[in-house]
Order: sequence, then structure tokens, then C-alpha cells
Amino acid sequence: ESISEIKSVCKCGAKATVNARMDDNGNIVFKGEQVCLGGNDRYVAMCRKCWLKKKAEQEAKGLYL
Repeated sequence: ESISEIKSVCKCGAKATVNARMDDNGNIVFKGEQVCLGGNDRYVAMCRKCWLKKKAEQEAKGLYL
């Protein structure tokens, strides 16, 4: 038995370490169900730097979904 890493790339080109679930407006979802079944199109691969940047932008706007 072996485990193989599936490599994902962030839109900035860095290695993606986060799969962020997005709402219809492109905001990261932090609350609610942990998994959205059948919602593969709602998940975006992101690196930590881009995820933290997007999170800070949402918090500045008062959007903590």
C-alpha cells in the first residue's frame, strides 16, 4: 500500500495547501456545513498566503461567512 500526494496549484502559481469553499459571490465560507456534497465547483485550491489575504479582505468588509 502507498499514499500518493495529489498536487494542486494556487492561481498565483504556488503549491496549494487549502481547499477553500466559496459562496455564489466568491467569498470563502467559514461557517455552516464542513462539507458540501456534490459541490466540487465551489471549492478552490489556494496557497496559505492567498487564503490569508482573501480572509483578511473579507474580515475588513465584515464578511465572515
